[in-house]
Amino acid sequence: MYKYPIVSSWDEFESLCLMLFKEMWNCPNAHKNGRQGQEQKGVDIYGKPAWKDEIYGVQCKHKQYDKKLTIREIKAECEKAKSFDEHLTLLYFATTDSQDSSLQESVRNLNNQKKYNFEIQIYSWNDIEEDLNSRPSIVKRFYREIYYSSEYEAKETQVIMPRFNAKNNFYPFFYRESVRSNISEPVLRDIISLMYELSDNCYTHGHANQVKISRDGNKFILEDDGKEFNPIQQLKGDYTLTEKMGSGFFQDFLSKYKDKIEFNYKYERGKNIFILSISDFNILLSGTTYQEVIINFEDIFGRKEAKHFANANEINPEVQEVILDIVKLPSLSAGGSLISYYEKNLGKNQKLIVYLPRNAGPFFTHLTADERIVFKIR
Repeated sequence: MYKYPIVSSWDEFESLCLMLFKEMWNCPNAHKNGRQGQEQKGVDIYGKPAWKDEIYGVQCKHKQYDKKLTIREIKAECEKAKSFDEHLTLLYFATTDSQDSSLQESVRNLNNQKKYNFEIQIYSWNDIEEDLNSRPSIVKRFYREIYYSSEYEAKETQVIMPRFNAKNNFYPFFYRESVRSNISEPVLRDIISLMYELSDNCYTHGHANQVKISRDGNKFILEDDGKEFNPIQQLKGDYTLTEKMGSGFFQDFLSKYKDKIEFNYKYERGKNIFILSISDFNILLSGTTYQEVIINFEDIFGRKEAKHFANANEINPEVQEVILDIVKLPSLSAGGSLISYYEKNLGKNQKLIVYLPRNAGPFFTHLTADERIVFKIR
């Protein structure tokens, strides 16, 4: 892993964190909360991750010389964050400090005691360096000498997840453009679910300290340092709602993709190595008759971004129905542009089913006479 010099000022550190969290959350609309010197209520940056309909926040702590982030500082900022205008579910403390096990333990205790109505996570300089290794555009912006050096090699398609911070590394990895490119959304969701079950199994039953996931062409590779465990052989047998659910999902995945996938496993140099190969990441599975597209218009702004979203989620010509699920719609014009785009690109024998929030439903239901479009109000 490359070692990056700590940026010199608080402003630059906040800008670095903003770029990192925009990419990690796959949230281009994440932004700074005011400016230095203004009352920020414990939050410097906030946004909504692509995989959660929740607000995450970041408190940036740029430490000079030998000064350390303390639990007292964390508690003080958390008290301020209680009055933050948006309802936070997670607050990161991004710091130029290195990892501190005693501080992490104190934070875990606060979380276990539910002292605040949001979770707290430490994002140390070690974590930042790890993420920078997989984000060359940010390295280019802040560390040009490293970026243009002959030794630099970005690790865009891999993630290493230590046990204590697995959750905050897992989903951002799959939303990197280099990882999700050329994979249809339904297949990506199934891969994420499979890797989640396998990773959880590594920590819970294999007692692994860290899990590494990487993509190499049409392969996803999972490695862990836990005890030897072959999922191909051992995730078999009956399962219930309370026992062996991982086995159930693994078997369902096998049944769903059948001859379109190949699993390989080996135990080598103290590591489990599991390899999933898929012949075509854009396959339409047998029996699949619909395509589901979910959008929250609070995550995008304006008709232009709505069109970009539609271009990134094109209609599959093989399906019979396209389900457009609009979660929140503060902008009727942007919603209209999106629905119009899908109407124009809908096949002759395809149907578009649009689920609308209650406040917006009556406005749209009479705007088209196209019998292929059905509006449903929640």
